[in-house]
Amino acid sequence: MCDASGADWYNFRNMKGPMAVFYLDTENSDSDLHERYHEYLTEFSSAQQELIEKNLHIVFGKEIAKSSGVELELHNTALWNVLERYIPDASVIYLDCWYDLHDAKDSDAKTQKAALQIARQRFKGKTVHIVQHIGREMMENLTKKNGAALRFIGGPAYINRIAQSFVLARKAEAFILQETFDIKDEDGNVEEEVVDFQIWGRSIPKLPMLTFHQVSFDGEKEYSFRHEIDTKLSKGAASLLFKMKNKGPWDSLRDLLKDVGAGYGGKQKVVLDELRFKGYVKYDIDGIHLRPMSHDVLMSAAKSPAAKKDADQFLERVLMPNGVPNSGVEDDFLRELAKTEGILLMGPLAYKNVQPVTIDGKTIWRMVHGAGRYSQAETESLRAEVAKLIKAEPSISKKELTRRLSCDKETIENAVNALGYQRLGRNGAWRKVQNTSTS
Repeated sequence: MCDASGADWYNFRNMKGPMAVFYLDTENSDSDLHERYHEYLTEFSSAQQELIEKNLHIVFGKEIAKSSGVELELHNTALWNVLERYIPDASVIYLDCWYDLHDAKDSDAKTQKAALQIARQRFKGKTVHIVQHIGREMMENLTKKNGAALRFIGGPAYINRIAQSFVLARKAEAFILQETFDIKDEDGNVEEEVVDFQIWGRSIPKLPMLTFHQVSFDGEKEYSFRHEIDTKLSKGAASLLFKMKNKGPWDSLRDLLKDVGAGYGGKQKVVLDELRFKGYVKYDIDGIHLRPMSHDVLMSAAKSPAAKKDADQFLERVLMPNGVPNSGVEDDFLRELAKTEGILLMGPLAYKNVQPVTIDGKTIWRMVHGAGRYSQAETESLRAEVAKLIKAEPSISKKELTRRLSCDKETIENAVNALGYQRLGRNGAWRKVQNTSTS
């Protein structure tokens, strides 16, 4: 429909405009496709709908076979006699589904090549999309937690699962890969079915994996087939977006990457394409623009395991160099430093062993020693310091002990227990009792 109407597709401009499209559907009938077709049609403007009605020619193989008795085989001249009135004006061809258009077995590469050669000759000078299903699941994949799903093995490996991929993989310029995937809870129950999508080809740049969620109701209308792209960002895309904030527009991709201090390579191209697909970056004639975004976008990405791991390592390096906690770093400076390294930070309490304090109205990030991170000598030294403070200030609180000694609550608990101290009431003094722990 985008081909027929000239419409853009997910923030990628249609460079050729409206074109005549021929779609051969060998699996469905008009009644099967009717609801889906008309629901999709509502996504387009009135002018675009008129172009679709004019330019998109759908032919149903089942109806051809039923009405004229023509066998759906590419080598069958009678089939081409039926189809030829649609072909001359069409710029884009869709053949759905490939296995219905020849009788070659998966292992019969010679016959498959011959069928593909017929299609190439008949549609010379046109863009041909061949739709094909994956092969049967191997039994070992059915028992694996992740199996051979597109999101786990990636485009190049997934192509090998396509039925009769031996021939298609060597002739196709690009593969548009699409697979439904079940999101399950901890008990294995399906919570949602999503669609994973990726475009892959040997002669095109690597493109990001995209996920689409089904939309059943938008507050006004119910849908059966509508899907919307998941706009949550990967760590790399969110990091680059953070650097681009309040900047631009840029004349070129190179200018953009130079301005934000990012390297120029394939990885950056992938994350920029992700930002483009998901609507955060717009490519116009006058340059590359950053679209308005909410703070929640970056915070959502910062919660990902990969982003959190990077943040933990960054905070430990800055706040506890050489394994010793320093006096802390002011919030604004720390975030600016994190930004230069592409690190996404949430609030300080989101990270283990980080304790924020307020000094002169400014938030200071401090890191404390966590339990289990002390050597024997460090443990003995800490206990000596705890005993010294309790002796000097018998009513000192655990909170004050953690602050002065830059460690966490669990570490202080272990120390006072090992020393045999116990408090008399919530705000009372410490007193010696029989040891309850030797840890």
